[in-house]
Amino acid sequence: MATLSDVARHAGVSESSVSRILNGQRKANRPSSQRQVQRVLAIAQELGYQPNLAARAMRSGRTHQIGVLFPELSNPASGQTVEAIERALLQTGNRLMLGLTERSTDRAKEYLQGFGAGMVDGIINLDPVISQEWLESQCSTVPVITYNRLDGKSPAVMDHPAGMRMAFEHLVELGHRRIGHLAGPDSDMGALSRLNGFLSCCLSMAQQTPYEPVVYGDWSMESGERVAPEVIKRGLTGMVCGNDLMAIGLMRGLRAHGKRIPQDCSIVGVDNTLLSQAGDPPMTTLQQALDEIAQRTVDALMARIEGRDDLPVLAFPPTLIVRQSTMAIG
Repeated sequence: MATLSDVARHAGVSESSVSRILNGQRKANRPSSQRQVQRVLAIAQELGYQPNLAARAMRSGRTHQIGVLFPELSNPASGQTVEAIERALLQTGNRLMLGLTERSTDRAKEYLQGFGAGMVDGIINLDPVISQEWLESQCSTVPVITYNRLDGKSPAVMDHPAGMRMAFEHLVELGHRRIGHLAGPDSDMGALSRLNGFLSCCLSMAQQTPYEPVVYGDWSMESGERVAPEVIKRGLTGMVCGNDLMAIGLMRGLRAHGKRIPQDCSIVGVDNTLLSQAGDPPMTTLQQALDEIAQRTVDALMARIEGRDDLPVLAFPPTLIVRQSTMAIG
């Protein structure tokens, strides 16, 4: 088994430098420092270095493990988010301990009992049904933070209105005027933020919208498929969907009713998951700033763990990825 000195020798740095990097104490403020941190972490992983976590925790009072409450495995966007959080944690010398809640507070409580008993130094919550207040009431022994929640309590959020504006203006530039929105459930703050951003775009158009542009799903592919007849009935030629799963479902539903994508209806999703890239046709979508939001969230949690001031909230706009599911209207 590789030792600390093995990692130091291969990296060409001192053991104390390796120790600080692996313990998350070495800050990568300059490009050269960042490259050295990444090099040491990569060499440690390549050599299979395994720190003595128990001994390290006794010395530092820290486990260097972070609990992440994760709602589901079925949504590929959630998996991408966890991967981004893990990348950010590794940069700080911390490891991820996952708790699959399945959107259940009872399941979450089981994980929190272990997390709060010295297993982790802090908790990041991704489950949308669990509030920051409930988390704090259930687990007062370690700092907790909620990921990308639009209630002012998350240190980093996706700028949903900016994303809706990008998608809407893309369809307008292609000549579409009957543009609709497939929204997520109205109980979800993220869905409401997307919806409000879209409706603001509708109001900005010169002509009054003579039709009801919004249909509702529940984030699932099946819900997107179900609303296809309503999209056809309303004569919508362009759709901005709240996530990729609903967009893929809508494409399937429209094709089942004899409609072509994008000739009869242009589709835009959100998340840029593998599904959007492998779709038929590959789908235009909004890529969230996952790494930036994850890094800001981890930095804010580290500040709480270390007793520093909370970081102010930052909003990160997405990027529009244009593929073959949108085209100029004929």
